[in-house]
Amino acid sequence: MSEDKNKIGLEGEMRLTRVIALLEDIVSGLKSGTTHFSFGERTLRLTPGPVVKFEISASQKKKEEKIGLKISWEPMPPLTVTAKPQP
Repeated sequence: MSEDKNKIGLEGEMRLTRVIALLEDIVSGLKSGTTHFSFGERTLRLTPGPVVKFEISASQKKKEEKIGLKISWEPMPPLTVTAKPQP
């Protein structure tokens, strides 16, 4: 059974100020209820619900320190409005 997957990502070295700006944009989108990701010609719109799964980790080695962050959720079903005639 295959699952439709639309995935885009960004990886590489960049200035810390740029990473902070990207994280602030994600937080702003989460607060508004919709996050938009655009890398090159690819765009992805995500709409988290009120409850999400959250994982955070930190590690430290001699040559590398790392923070891992994962937020996931079940997709919100599209809102459907049906008008019923009044009697």
